[in-house]
Amino acid sequence: MLRPEDGEAMHVRLLMSQTTHPLARPILTSEGYDQDPAKDPNPLSVVVLSTRQATVTAHLRRLVRRAHG
Repeated sequence: MLRPEDGEAMHVRLLMSQTTHPLARPILTSEGYDQDPAKDPNPLSVVVLSTRQATVTAHLRRLVRRAHG
């Protein structure tokens, strides 16, 4: 569960998966929920990233944190 700056709670589920194809790469799926997914299983948002995209996103987040001090 995350608490963004506005104070509202958001539940996030992260899933790592890969197909059985030999050339397939793992993907990271992020699902955002307004409340506990057990109560409402319909995500508000779904973002699918390759592991490379997820790494770039993590680096950008670190840069933003540093900029905000």
